[in-house]
Amino acid sequence: MVEIKDGIIDDNKKEYFNKNVKIDTASIFEYAIWENGLSKIISVAYLFAPKFVQIDECIFVHDLIVNNDYEEIDFIDDLRARFKTKKLIEQYANCVCIGDMFINDQEYLDDMNLVNMFIDCVIYFWTNRLKEVFPKRKFIFERGLDLNGDLGMCFTFYENTEPFIDIK
Repeated sequence: MVEIKDGIIDDNKKEYFNKNVKIDTASIFEYAIWENGLSKIISVAYLFAPKFVQIDECIFVHDLIVNNDYEEIDFIDDLRARFKTKKLIEQYANCVCIGDMFINDQEYLDDMNLVNMFIDCVIYFWTNRLKEVFPKRKFIFERGLDLNGDLGMCFTFYENTEPFIDIK
């Protein structure tokens, strides 16, 4: 018996990839290796499984809070002064604007199918990574235009602090 389980990227979506590279006979798997090489693939792995940090009761993507001018504790104190709930603090600090991430790749940002494919990948991997490092916690991911005052398509996550109800 042969049973194929699809990956999270539809392998029939080759049209989204670099038009200058002939990949009709190559798989997306091979394309990723040929176009990126080892060091770039390792850096992408870090993006998909980043370092998370817990400060008091809040969970953050470490790189999203250390790339500002604050120390982590000053940053969280500033957020506590601006936002009154844990949800709003996490929602704001963990917000990622796709246009900011891919500022040098503007030609692809108008393609919402491609943008959403990327967000789906990040959410898939971050969800699993969060389950691994915080197994007793549940997180909610949101995506949308202009979240938290950022322009364009964004995504964020925060901990679901509501009681978990298992509906049978």
